[in-house]
Amino acid sequence: MEILLDSSIRNWVLIPIFIVVFLAGMLRIVVSQLMDSKEEQEKNDLCVQETVLRVQRLKKGCKILSDISYRNKRAYFCKATVGVLHKEFDSNAMPFFMDPTSQLGMIKKNAAYGISTMLLLTWVSSFCSGCILARIPFPLTQKFRSMLQRGVELSALDVTYVSSSSLYFLMMFGMNGILGLAMGDLMKEKIRDMALPMMQGPAKDLGKIFKAERENLELVSHKFRLNGIEDYYLKN
Repeated sequence: MEILLDSSIRNWVLIPIFIVVFLAGMLRIVVSQLMDSKEEQEKNDLCVQETVLRVQRLKKGCKILSDISYRNKRAYFCKATVGVLHKEFDSNAMPFFMDPTSQLGMIKKNAAYGISTMLLLTWVSSFCSGCILARIPFPLTQKFRSMLQRGVELSALDVTYVSSSSLYFLMMFGMNGILGLAMGDLMKEKIRDMALPMMQGPAKDLGKIFKAERENLELVSHKFRLNGIEDYYLKN
């Protein structure tokens, strides 16, 4: 038995569900960014990374610096007590998964996500239930009926047809690609933040990192490659 999608159902059920789910996904991403409380930690991490990169660039390119310029730059990083690489860090800093502040932020985000999902599901169940909106283009077994035909109790109906309530869930979990095109960097940050707790390992000892970079910089043998270059070109 073939079922055709009525134009009224398409205009007043299918399209509104798609628009609402899409806008809700965008709103979730924006709210997630507004509730993010890791700005200060990101700033500190960025400062450390930039400092290490500057030291590494100085070690690689020191040969094109004059003796005075190189000594000044090395003193900026390595001078006792006041050098940038002598900065002290809190050795008791907790990793992400043990930080109460980070955990509170995750709880807030999960609560906001759960509440919005419940409200949308209530709206779909109240105003859009009982409609068949889509069809899966390949055969399925009867085990998929309860997942694809929520709110529609018709045993004679082909399993491949999808009800409005089930289509809402499929849209909600399959909207990331479209949201990525619409939101760009914000969507990338959301995906990165979701993966961050799993990727985080033990807290790094930033003091040891700075100490190692300082010792390596102090061991660099400097010789100005352009010393006497003016006389060389004047003679030739």
